[in-house]
Amino acid sequence: MNAHINLDLGVAAASFYWKENVNIQSIKKDFILVNDILKELTDEMQSKISKVSKLMFLLDWLGKDKDEIVAGFSIVKARDFAWDFAESLAPLTDIEKRKNRISEVDGLVTSIAQVVFRPPGKILNWLLGFIRMFEEKNAKVILAKLEEDIPS
Repeated sequence: MNAHINLDLGVAAASFYWKENVNIQSIKKDFILVNDILKELTDEMQSKISKVSKLMFLLDWLGKDKDEIVAGFSIVKARDFAWDFAESLAPLTDIEKRKNRISEVDGLVTSIAQVVFRPPGKILNWLLGFIRMFEEKNAKVILAKLEEDIPS
């Protein structure tokens, strides 16, 4: 999700400027409005993740009500970063400059992913590793479980 929000979303927003000849500022309101929608979906997202990661409740239990706040804050911050990236990328007309900017942000996003995957602190790292041991690994099973509640 980190790479999708921080990198792909910024490139997608900038592409409106390049391909559709749309002023990037004209889509900012809708871009930011999605933050509120995503924050509202945090509980549902946690519920779905719990279907494939049975011990996720441990993070919810330890975080009390703060884990939803952190998740919502993180998504908003990531989307803010994506918007700033899109604004810096959109005016670049030279393809090489675009590629360099995308590569630069890709490196930053990779660094963020490493911290998310292996956060500082032994206790949290141990807990996340323990939770991962009991997660479903089969992609087909994961998708089936996630789709169970989706109406046809």
